[in-house]
Amino acid sequence: MCVFFTAVQIGKFRFVFPTLLVVCNDVAAYGCGRTVGRTPLFRLSPNKTLEGFVGAGILTLCCGFLMQDDPYHGIILAIYASCAAPFGGFLASAIKRASGIKDFDQLIPGHGGMTDRMDCQLLMGAFTFAYRHSLSC
Repeated sequence: MCVFFTAVQIGKFRFVFPTLLVVCNDVAAYGCGRTVGRTPLFRLSPNKTLEGFVGAGILTLCCGFLMQDDPYHGIILAIYASCAAPFGGFLASAIKRASGIKDFDQLIPGHGGMTDRMDCQLLMGAFTFAYRHSLSC
C-alpha cells in the first residue's frame, strides 16, 4: 500500500493532472506561437514554431509546479508533457498530409481537431502509467 498518495491524489495524479498538462501545453504553444512565433519548428507542421514550443514548455513547467501537491512529480510530468507529447501532434500532421486532409475534426478550431489533442493524451497517459508504476506505489 502506498503511504504517499491518498485516493483523491491518485485520481488527480493518474488522470486529471496529466490531462490538464497536455491541454495547458497545447493552448500555451498556440498562444505563444501566434504572438511571438517566427521560427518554424518542423517542416511537417509549418504552423508550429520554436518560440511556441519553448514558451509552452515554460508555461507547462509553471503549471506542473503549481497544480500538483508534490512539485517534484508535477515537474517530471510537465517536462514530459512539454517535450514528448507535442510529437504526437507531429505524427498526426504526417498522417493528415499523407491523407491530403487539413484537420481530423473541426471541434476545436486552430488546434487541429479533437483527435490531434487525443494523440498527445495517449502518449501522456502511457508515460504517466509507467511513471506511476516506477514509484512502486
